[in-house]
Amino acid sequence: MMLEQDSGGPLSPELASTLARSLAVASEDALTALLWLDLGGMAGARAAQVVVQVKQWLREQDACEAIDGRHVVFMLPQLQSEGQAVLAAHRVLDELNRFERTPLLFLPKVGIALGPRHARSPGTLVESAEAAAAQISGSGVAMYDARHDYDKQLVQRLGGPLREALADNALHLAYQPMVDLNSGCCAGAEALLRWQDASLGWVPPYEIVIVAERLHLHNELTRFVLNTGFREIAMLNGRGYRGTISLNLGANDLMDSGLPDIIADGLAIWNLPPAQVMFELTESAAVSDIDATIETLQRLQSLGCRVALDDFGTGYSSLTHLLRLPINKLKIDRSFIQDLKAGTRESHIVESVIDLAHKLGMTVVAEGVEELATVDILQAMRCDQIQGYYFGRPGDAEALLRFALQFGSEPI
Repeated sequence: MMLEQDSGGPLSPELASTLARSLAVASEDALTALLWLDLGGMAGARAAQVVVQVKQWLREQDACEAIDGRHVVFMLPQLQSEGQAVLAAHRVLDELNRFERTPLLFLPKVGIALGPRHARSPGTLVESAEAAAAQISGSGVAMYDARHDYDKQLVQRLGGPLREALADNALHLAYQPMVDLNSGCCAGAEALLRWQDASLGWVPPYEIVIVAERLHLHNELTRFVLNTGFREIAMLNGRGYRGTISLNLGANDLMDSGLPDIIADGLAIWNLPPAQVMFELTESAAVSDIDATIETLQRLQSLGCRVALDDFGTGYSSLTHLLRLPINKLKIDRSFIQDLKAGTRESHIVESVIDLAHKLGMTVVAEGVEELATVDILQAMRCDQIQGYYFGRPGDAEALLRFALQFGSEPI
């Protein structure tokens, strides 16, 4: 989240004013701590309940408020050391663990920023605390460190150019084929975001997403992917393509209650069969708000679209999410596939995942396939589809069409 330098950012005017007064008199002997609590999969109406619960042990001069259904901020003035802020953050997590009976499902985390050490304005202090929380993998506590604020550096370098690229329609999609192991046909393709800038060169997709989220451009980026994807699917269909196309959704997309209606309108405008469109999400994106994710995915499936869980095996509590999420396709992460050899522990894990997914009625895709030997092993394991450089690198829609016409495309 990118905040204005001298504003309170997402804070209420009352808390922003209180924080500004506290920062005005803060010093190394009287620190003001800002704690940013990300509730993760516990998001929803719970944020307000957390505020009520935690207020019981705050000091009179402390303050806290829910920013939205997922985030809570705490202002703790007049602290003598950063250790006191860290203790307070751990107590917040301890309270949550007592409050929530299944803590592994939501993975809360707390980022800490200290005034005047890290910032002297409310908005920048909030931004720093949020950045600290974003650096945490899983659940835990982190202190802001400017040297590690990778997101801020990306925004400074890419923010302006990305705005221009979106305005000029300078981004594009590349398509990597997925091949059916039984028929040898092109079963579909995954649409991948690409940006080649004249000055910056090739910008990795994950950097585009980080900057878009920090600058509140994620909705605009998602609309670009949907509009471009739908238009190019219609073009492909008109020239004989019959496979599916997978479009990626992020955490913010899954919490956007209006997204299914936008997708429904796009399908109607371009006259696309809903079953031809697959939406992919990672487990880390899904767990940001598991209840909202389930609702969004169910609405997408009610339209006739299908859903794939990407990068399976790299997240937390994967089997729990596999049971709860409405999923049609499971994509095994490339970290399990690239060095796959028969008879190894990795091969037993992959084979077990394939068997489990089949029993749950899911199609299985192996990602990162680069060698014929890997194809043979996966075929023996009854994996349904493969994706990777062995069959093709990502290319434009014309390249996908040539591939599909050469090998045939599986009808949806």
